[in-house]
Amino acid sequence: MALDFPNSPTLNQFFPATPLTGVPTWIWDGSEWTIPPLIPKVVTVNATGTKLYNGTAVTSLNYTGLTIAAGSNLAMVVTVHWDTTGTTPTAMTMVWDSGGANQSLTQIVTSDPGTHSQWQAELWGLVNPVVGNKTLSLSWTTASRMFLCSMAFDGVDQTGGTTSFPNAASGVSIATLTIPSAPGHIVMNAGTGGTYGALTGTVIFSDSSSGTYINGYANYMPGASPSVTIGSAGVMKMAATDIKAG
Repeated sequence: MALDFPNSPTLNQFFPATPLTGVPTWIWDGSEWTIPPLIPKVVTVNATGTKLYNGTAVTSLNYTGLTIAAGSNLAMVVTVHWDTTGTTPTAMTMVWDSGGANQSLTQIVTSDPGTHSQWQAELWGLVNPVVGNKTLSLSWTTASRMFLCSMAFDGVDQTGGTTSFPNAASGVSIATLTIPSAPGHIVMNAGTGGTYGALTGTVIFSDSSSGTYINGYANYMPGASPSVTIGSAGVMKMAATDIKAG
């Protein structure tokens, strides 16, 4: 269709003033009409929670260490690090805003290959979480100790599941994981095991003294193409995921 641009436009004037399906929006830059570049989608940190170490073997606990600020396209990711030499807990449930909105998180990835033995690392995720300082309620089978930490993000794809948290991977007795990613994304990782040395990226928490059997850490890095390598200088059990912008 022919476009009838207005005469004598003002700086930063848009045309059409009301968006039309199938017609790009133009802007007057002072000398000519141009189509502005698309604003790239970017995941940003909304909040970083405090680390919790529960040194008593239990089958449930509540965590209140994360306060999510108002934002757009919100998501949260929780790291779990089982501190046990016995059976890794199973039948895990995790609920944000327990007693309120009761939003259930889903497991993104675990280092447990199905043997349910000894310490393991896991990531759990939720899109569109309720904002504020809410209670995260956890329950599981087999009494165990654990480390736990969490983060909230703005700018995340709101589809959920493997669309919002794609390319998740895990490993046993490894130092790093390479996660397919892209600019504007964030890659998040949890490590559980022995001595791990220097960590890559931004450290969420690092604790080599509290655990009864293990040390634990969590970190994140900005996304890049075609992938991001995240981890530490030591051999651990690891679980990591990409967090997709949207």
